[in-house]
Amino acid sequence: MKIFLASFLALALGACAILAPSNGLTPAQQLLAAQQARNTACATWSGVFATALAMRQAKTASPTLIQQITLADSQLTPVCTSPLPTDLATIQAQTTQVMTSVGILEYLTQASKK
Repeated sequence: MKIFLASFLALALGACAILAPSNGLTPAQQLLAAQQARNTACATWSGVFATALAMRQAKTASPTLIQQITLADSQLTPVCTSPLPTDLATIQAQTTQVMTSVGILEYLTQASKK
């Protein structure tokens, strides 16, 4: 969990740096950085999703976790498997959506293990 939290915080801080208007990056650099942040968020989602699914299959997931897995899967799998958008606002919104869901699922996953 500590490794996940560290990577989640690094991702969040990186996204904040990307969103900062005075970060000195050109629009093309901002777009590339945002695309990389979305890819990282989606890779994190993939790992959390696999863990949550394994818990569900082992019948150790709480009903709340199962509900959130289903909801997140319906929302995030299309985001993370679609082509990268070419506009900054859409990428930032997708990255925020993925990071928020990852945080919720990680919390529920850890709570289900106790």
